[in-house]
Amino acid sequence: MMTWLRRRWQTRWSRWLQQRLPPAQDITLDQRRVFVFLSRAGWLYLLLLLALFIGGINYANNLLLGLCFWLGSLLVVAILHTFRNLSGLGLRALGSDPGQAGQHVGLRVGLRSVSGRDYHAIMLHWQQAEQRIAYVGREQQVIEVQLPALRRGYMHLPRLMLETRWPLGLIRAWTWIDLDMVVLVWPRSQTVTKPMHLQQGQAGLSVALPGDDELDHLDAYRLGDAMAHIAWKHYARTSSLLVKRQINWQGVKQVIDFKDYRGLDREAVLSRMAYAVLNAQGTWSMQLPGEPMHAGEGEKHRLQCLLALAAFEAEHYRI
Repeated sequence: MMTWLRRRWQTRWSRWLQQRLPPAQDITLDQRRVFVFLSRAGWLYLLLLLALFIGGINYANNLLLGLCFWLGSLLVVAILHTFRNLSGLGLRALGSDPGQAGQHVGLRVGLRSVSGRDYHAIMLHWQQAEQRIAYVGREQQVIEVQLPALRRGYMHLPRLMLETRWPLGLIRAWTWIDLDMVVLVWPRSQTVTKPMHLQQGQAGLSVALPGDDELDHLDAYRLGDAMAHIAWKHYARTSSLLVKRQINWQGVKQVIDFKDYRGLDREAVLSRMAYAVLNAQGTWSMQLPGEPMHAGEGEKHRLQCLLALAAFEAEHYRI
């Protein structure tokens, strides 16, 4: 029952926030976006004012009443100053860095003073993390937000909470912002045991990808081969004497093809393809159903392949 009520409350709260504070990549905080209320210290301060007021009335002590009203005026002034310490602050989505599922991805948020005022002691909260921002002026500050990438696809940045209790700590002003940022997350790489298909000229050959304890290619033993290059583990399993050799990747076209991984579900195939892409050398191409990719090499081509794996039949999700 409590779980159902909590879920329903969260749904209604999210819907209300979506209407009151719609997503935008460039936001300037104003009175519609900033909420103000007493902090814990503010409640204790209010109890103190109440005690002073009752004492002043009970004992007809004008000094106590005067102190009560003076302290009450400080509370009113604190409300205005705390609100102004968020109002007029600008936030902007600056971009994101794609990453791998199971790791953290970085998103950059810019803060600047739109009103021309200086801002002090601001806290930025997301997930279970927070960052204190001591000062924000007219020059933009860049905040790096690190978030866990749970799975492959388009991950939306969750709402960030911005709050301040400056200057007296009696009042808390806060807001929830959605900067409408999306980051692409490619599959978690999974070790490939299936051979990668290679093409060299008209001939084709299959070799295993480089592993932790093997070179690129196992070939038949020839007289004169060094004993250190013999695949002893393979010999113990199969009694076949093979030699580990390096492949000259120059001129070799490696093909990472979705259809070569049979008997696996889509995500398992993409995870193995991600491993193959991360370990590919020389020139290679990648083939997804309906999405051919030309051969290339280097880190730029590797990133393009990983992003293609991330976007393939991907879903949008929010953490």
